[in-house]
Amino acid sequence: MKISNFTSVHKALYKVLLGAAFFCLVSRSAYADELTDNYNSLSACGKQELLWKQVQSTEHRRLPELSKLGAKEAALMAIQSISKKASRYSDIAPKNWKKYLHQRGVVSKVKFVAASDSKYTGLFKGADCGLLRLSLTYRPNGSNRGVAPGLALKLFRDKEGYSSNVSALYTLGGQGKDYNFFANALSNIVPMGDSMGLQFIHGLFKKVTGYPEQLLLTDFTESGVDSNLVKNSKAPRQLFFVPNEAAITKKASSKPHDFRSDILDIKKGTLLYKVYAVSGKSDFNYASDYTKEMIETLRKDAVYIGDLVTTSNFKASEFGDSRIFFRHEVRPKR
Repeated sequence: MKISNFTSVHKALYKVLLGAAFFCLVSRSAYADELTDNYNSLSACGKQELLWKQVQSTEHRRLPELSKLGAKEAALMAIQSISKKASRYSDIAPKNWKKYLHQRGVVSKVKFVAASDSKYTGLFKGADCGLLRLSLTYRPNGSNRGVAPGLALKLFRDKEGYSSNVSALYTLGGQGKDYNFFANALSNIVPMGDSMGLQFIHGLFKKVTGYPEQLLLTDFTESGVDSNLVKNSKAPRQLFFVPNEAAITKKASSKPHDFRSDILDIKKGTLLYKVYAVSGKSDFNYASDYTKEMIETLRKDAVYIGDLVTTSNFKASEFGDSRIFFRHEVRPKR
């Protein structure tokens, strides 16, 4: 059948599938899965520096526009294997991987400075070398799509030890028309969205986990920077990344603008987020009872465990946007 005989819906679907097939055949990057054969022999800070050099070498001279998330992008995201976000233990995205959420952002080197009395183990005892990426979930749309800040944190381990990663949001739907990226604390557990678009995203991740709005933190606690296993590891159930208002929010505007312009002005050595944890023993039912209104209630019960401090300026770069991979530690299906 000729494409001219298709209905408009058929034509659109045909173009999506054709584009997906082409995308699978053509490599988007010359990068290998790892950047060097001896990657797994490097120290934690050696891995950080290797990736950071790639960020620097692909820095955008002019900020690229934020990409939209429309029907075509949603269809392509459905075709792409979401399971790789959970199963891939690598700091580099697989070949042909494409971000459909959080496409454009900024990256900085960071360290996690642990509170002296923190009870949590592994990397939560402190890590000098990590990467932090800040982005919006999707391009805001004034009518029905809010500003949705998010972060992705990667802390490195020495040699064969793989990095630990976590992503955090305020809510899937965001914070309305407030363009201040640092207006709200971000968390690894967020309320389930109720719009059609958010339910679609929920459905995609439901293929991998029964709890798409929750990420686990046990990877962080099972070994420290030296990669040695920890006996009797202790992990929190939830983290809150609380913006350091004294250093950040007075510089950020709530009016419509490119959020990256605020963040690119943040200097090396800035205490960016204070990190608070909710105990893993909490009997709160996140699957059924967690709402936007409950966030502040849980925040009050959270205990301070350390600080995220920048150890470089932020940069907007193609490598930072498309090649650095942040694994999701998901709750397994029941």
